[in-house]
Amino acid sequence: MIRSEMISTSLECNITTQMFEKAFNFGLDYFINPDKVVKDRTGTKERSLGQILEDQMIGKIVEYGVCKILEQNQSDSKEIIPDDTVQSEFEYGQPDVIKVKYNAEEREPHIFLEIKNSPKNYEWISVYDSQFEGMNKWKTDNPTKKIKSEKIFVIFASLLDKHGERVFVNDVEESTKQWLNEDDLKKVETTKIKLITEVISELGCNNNTSEKIVLLDKSEEKNIDKLSEETLRGIKNLINLKNTFKKRKKDVLGSFLKYKKLSTKFDFFFNLDDYKVKIDYVVSGKELDPSTGVGRKFPKDVFWPSPEIFWVNGDHKPSTIKIRSTAKGKKCGTLLSGVVENGEKKKLTSKYLESNTLIWKNPNYWHYPKQFGDISFTEKVKVFVKETKSTGKLKKDQERKNLKSIVVECKNKTTASSTFLGDFVLEPGTWKINVWSKMEGLKKRDDYAIAKRYYDQYLSDKTLERIISIAKNI
Repeated sequence: MIRSEMISTSLECNITTQMFEKAFNFGLDYFINPDKVVKDRTGTKERSLGQILEDQMIGKIVEYGVCKILEQNQSDSKEIIPDDTVQSEFEYGQPDVIKVKYNAEEREPHIFLEIKNSPKNYEWISVYDSQFEGMNKWKTDNPTKKIKSEKIFVIFASLLDKHGERVFVNDVEESTKQWLNEDDLKKVETTKIKLITEVISELGCNNNTSEKIVLLDKSEEKNIDKLSEETLRGIKNLINLKNTFKKRKKDVLGSFLKYKKLSTKFDFFFNLDDYKVKIDYVVSGKELDPSTGVGRKFPKDVFWPSPEIFWVNGDHKPSTIKIRSTAKGKKCGTLLSGVVENGEKKKLTSKYLESNTLIWKNPNYWHYPKQFGDISFTEKVKVFVKETKSTGKLKKDQERKNLKSIVVECKNKTTASSTFLGDFVLEPGTWKINVWSKMEGLKKRDDYAIAKRYYDQYLSDKTLERIISIAKNI
């Protein structure tokens, strides 16, 4: 059978013990390098060796996994070699794949690859301005006549656990019983029985009532209020026990130490073969570049706006914002004070959106981001502008302004479309166009970004095709 018939076209791969060994050594080298900063994100506390190992291991395992996936999706036998050197100074012009080995000969890669661990709850596919400049400089310095395809790609990938859920440092996701083995379930049940006995002793109630109290059943709120602080704390710890098991079992460093067989106590953690890497997104340099693709530049010293302009925190329901009065004695549907109707429209231009949106994000007022562009609707919607008083703490010479937001009213199910943000399906009702940010403070770097929702809607079906092309041309 020829090699091309054996290609495993997939965006996932299992993790090998060699990957874990190399990732552990990389994390150790990082920690002992005196030039590397080991402080936490606040910049006030130094991270321990364990914290550095956990953080660096996940990132490196993702890199090794991506390289393996590329090798699985090629028709020849190229070995794709990532950069394993801990640099004293980070070089944005250094690709994550530094060598390609074929027939015992090594050469430079023909494509610049930046491999990133997909962040938690992210909404943007982005790179720093300095990274983007470094990539383009590499492209200029490394002309390859053989390669006609795009030469810059950014790959976002995730480390997954045995249940297909993503692994992060300091994970706090909710758990289910599938995480618990027989010993774990025994611990939970023993703790529960002990607490039931304590509640009976403390309140003098029967077993059924005590069990409801231990489960914090709302029908027993009066009895729950009578519990001592210590007993109530024990009940809350029981409820959190499943989450505790989950986030601790998939500790990557714990799994590595289990593999080393240092102690049977490490059997608590997942096995190394319980993990795998999955590629989530692949974007090209041309797509990130505003002059050639859908990407936009977001400068530093501004807030990081969310692309989810029609819903906040995943709530895909019409806004609860009121624009009409429902008070007795007033004409039904009378517009509230501060609300002005602007007629029916099928398109809101960026200029209109910018001039009629004003929010307060400390320490300044901000408009609708011009990078978001126009919004078009599949049918006409009624458009309103609502003004409210600003209560933000102003600087000494700042003028207080009324906040402004745009509200659209859909009579029928409608799709709102942006060539940058993607599509939003709006049910009949009133929708506020939200300009908001999940991030505290202002941006500290310039970024080039593509909205994740746009990729999901328009580019996701090309992900595997792109990986196969990269594997062939790198």
